Amino acid sequence: MVVDIGLKILEINDNYEFKFRGSEGFMKKVRIEEAKEGQVLAKPLLNTKGVLILRDGIILTSYLLRRLRGLGYKFLYIEDTKKTESKNCISEKARKQAIACLREIEERIRYGSSFSLAPVKEAVSSIISDVVNNKDFIVHLTNIDSHDEYTFNHCINVTALSIIIGRTLKYTDSRLLQLGLSVFLHDVGKIFIPPAILNKPHKLSENEFELIKQHTWHGFYLLSTSSDIPVELANVALQHHEKYDGSGYLQNLKGHEISEFARICTVADVFDALTNSRPYREKLPPNKVFEYLLKNTGKYFDPMIMELFMKNVKLCPEGMIVSLKKNVQIQFAQ
Repeated sequence: MVVDIGLKILEINDNYEFKFRGSEGFMKKVRIEEAKEGQVLAKPLLNTKGVLILRDGIILTSYLLRRLRGLGYKFLYIEDTKKTESKNCISEKARKQAIACLREIEERIRYGSSFSLAPVKEAVSSIISDVVNNKDFIVHLTNIDSHDEYTFNHCINVTALSIIIGRTLKYTDSRLLQLGLSVFLHDVGKIFIPPAILNKPHKLSENEFELIKQHTWHGFYLLSTSSDIPVELANVALQHHEKYDGSGYLQNLKGHEISEFARICTVADVFDALTNSRPYREKLPPNKVFEYLLKNTGKYFDPMIMELFMKNVKLCPEGMIVSLKKNVQIQFAQ
């Protein structure tokens, strides 16, 4: 089965390796007239019969370039050693505002006080504004070095990713804000989980994992008992670890039994978790992230939402080629 996720399929072969093509994973397509002596061929060159003419890794010489032009070749893929700088989709101002908001919520809950939804709306509105004003979204939204800050930054990143999906679903401004609010608060229940368990660098015991799972119930109870938070928003805290096939927790809901907001949050939540390092594992490279997301679409993730996510989130720099299982290589085209 082939799923159109808006990416350019380059070739189908028998390669089952996971790897990047080109120096440091980057390559670019250039016209033969623009290729220069000393550049490195990043993709094998085949003739019309599929016979190998030049292998990848060959250093181009003036002689080779003349011969290729004479044979009628128009384009080459060459290694691009220039590192692409990715701008952060969320401004520093919006991120600081959101972190301050989440920190205040945490402090109020720890001391048994309620929190106001007004500053949460302001923080989420700033994130929405930043997302709307950015054309691209990048894999690594921010460098998260402090374990104490992880949950805060994770909630911000997942909110921004979810807003992108909501926009592709043509949500109204008010609906988009509701989505943003629900996702922004989806992990609020982790406040009740001991940090030593949240940040444990080794595999959790069965009892510890059961305790972690309870953060969904804690979050739902906290939000649903608040007078100004609709149950629809609180449900995201409860359901964001449910899986499309019913194998998630806590209620083993499946398909559209899971709220649309929660199904959106699940995709964004897992993606951000995979692309950031945690105490118990390093972040995954883009090919591993892609493999996980594609393999589990229809199993853990709503296929429609995952397709929208893949089409609208820029996971890798332009020109990067990623090899995946199932014999498919894809290029992130401009």
